[in-house]
Amino acid sequence: MRRQSHEPTARDAESVASELLGQRVECREPHRSRFGDASWRFRISAGSADLLLKVNRRPGSPIGAYYHDRLTEAGVPVPAMLAWRPDAWADEHAAAVYEWVEGTPAEFTLDQPPPYDELQMGEILRSIHDIAHDDGFGHLDDAGHGACDTWHAALLSTWAIEACVQRGAIDGRLGQLLPELAGEFAGDLSDAGTGLLHYEDIMFSGNCIVDDAGRIAAIVDFGGAMAGDPMWELMVFDYYFGAHYPSGALTPGFDLDRFRRGYGLDYDPRAPLQRLYAVGMAVEKLTFVDLASPRAALNRELLDTIVDELAG
Repeated sequence: MRRQSHEPTARDAESVASELLGQRVECREPHRSRFGDASWRFRISAGSADLLLKVNRRPGSPIGAYYHDRLTEAGVPVPAMLAWRPDAWADEHAAAVYEWVEGTPAEFTLDQPPPYDELQMGEILRSIHDIAHDDGFGHLDDAGHGACDTWHAALLSTWAIEACVQRGAIDGRLGQLLPELAGEFAGDLSDAGTGLLHYEDIMFSGNCIVDDAGRIAAIVDFGGAMAGDPMWELMVFDYYFGAHYPSGALTPGFDLDRFRRGYGLDYDPRAPLQRLYAVGMAVEKLTFVDLASPRAALNRELLDTIVDELAG
């Protein structure tokens, strides 16, 4: 296919999908998401089959083929991936064609209840975390290789800390203290378990499809998958749904206790390693959020509280 540089049109989508599938495809409509912006999406049809084409916006980023295959093998509900290629569009933009899953994307804000049963979400996430992985940590490429050699390196990156200092999100003192703090947990990080992680937003942002009965019909969006300590992703739920903010400012309708029952693990979200994980999350958010926003203020509050707690 001739290389392009513009956002794919409906006709481009037909061309990409036809080449991937080896048959004529018709583009029905662009498929928009309220929150997700990592890919262009098109609802397409091939014969009588309804399908979804996804084209990554960022060149060279994974489509998530390895992660998708591992979830399929484990029986996690995911749409069938019919074809994919790392350079299907433009300059190394990966694209894939999936079966179409009827339902509603789980897109909700933090002050709303989820459109699914939190118990089922816990059960699904536990199935994902139980998938073993032994080829690196952090973000996974399409061959299943982790971006980092250690979980320590994947957790609290020097780049993220430096970016926060440079944009004034944290001061230089905190920028020096954070790597030292993570170093004090080196033994705990080395002993941490390893599994597959969905990365931050499996619970919302349209990363699962919910049927009319409120059941999760499919988990979607695989490009941000990681390998690491499953307790880190459990921290993400605590982070978003209120367990870590000193002021209790996040008070969503998500039933965290019901989710934990589905997951099947009783743990302390305020354990030191979980609190360190929350620090890493706050640093990552402060690399891009509007520094004048309430969200930035909440993350700074979280950092000030937890860092002092752990350092003290």
